[in-house]
Amino acid sequence: MDALSTIALGAGLGWASGLRLYGVLFCLGALHYFGIVSLPLHLEVVAHPVVMAVSGAMFLIEFGADKIPGFDSVWDVLINASPEPFSNWTASFTEDALAAGAVWLSLKYPLLMLAVLLVLVALMIWLLPRLWRGVRRGVATALQLLRGTRSARP
Repeated sequence: MDALSTIALGAGLGWASGLRLYGVLFCLGALHYFGIVSLPLHLEVVAHPVVMAVSGAMFLIEFGADKIPGFDSVWDVLINASPEPFSNWTASFTEDALAAGAVWLSLKYPLLMLAVLLVLVALMIWLLPRLWRGVRRGVATALQLLRGTRSARP
């Protein structure tokens, strides 16, 4: 694997692990362990049975935490807040699919994954100033309403 492909693989797997860290670790380990893919030497540690057992258990917990309403609520209190229950399920399954797709794309076509990530970064750079302006306008409007200097009607 050349340097650019290694960078692309790392970037793609890093992005996917931001969605489902334990799922990515477990899937990579299993794919290497069963000989489906050959990981670079520095990533072979994820195929160690102990690493696979721990990451697999954590993936099952994380997977259940996103989809089982009672467990999800407890997990959200510990981790973050999210809407209940159907929007959370949809978001969770979407994250699962995106993470699996990113792992596959990173392993099969790392340069294409790098291109996808570059497009996403460009989109973020374009979108963030617009979002920030909207947030500033919203805060300014809320402050004016609280001070009574602006009518609540448009």
